[in-house]
Amino acid sequence: MISSSVRRIVPGMSLLALAAALAAATGGCGDSNAVKSMTVYPVSGKVLLKDDRPLTSGQVVFVLPAKGLEFSSAIGGDGAFKMTSQFGDGIPDGEYLIRIDPSASGSAPAKKSAGKSVWNNPYPSKYADEASSGLKATIKAGENSLEPFHLLEGPAAAKSKTAKAGRSDDD
Repeated sequence: MISSSVRRIVPGMSLLALAAALAAATGGCGDSNAVKSMTVYPVSGKVLLKDDRPLTSGQVVFVLPAKGLEFSSAIGGDGAFKMTSQFGDGIPDGEYLIRIDPSASGSAPAKKSAGKSVWNNPYPSKYADEASSGLKATIKAGENSLEPFHLLEGPAAAKSKTAKAGRSDDD
């Protein structure tokens, strides 16, 4: 039915040509919330364990709750990371919550022992969740060389300075 009424409106146009024209005209009708481009700023830093040794594996994940976005970077053998995203070298500006995933895939493997999950990583499990890690960073226009994120034991680790990322108030 649709094709016959279309044929009357646009005589001589084949159904295939009409389909191509409609596809071209509605090309932007995918996910209207999809972000196609953003301005990003370089971000680099380090992840250190409580004794100032570098965390040598895993990934750091920056969560931007205001926009519902996450960006991650592998942690190198020296504890260093450099954020990149689908938008280029860097991430958008904003107030980020940060978590540390023990594996590059983003999963937090735990061993089971007598029915209980056992955290088997060189830092407390609270760092695997941005809501409990206490790690925050403010990314601004320009180069962002963050102070190291120190993965500490105990309640002091949950506090972080607003202006400087990753350090507890007790440092």
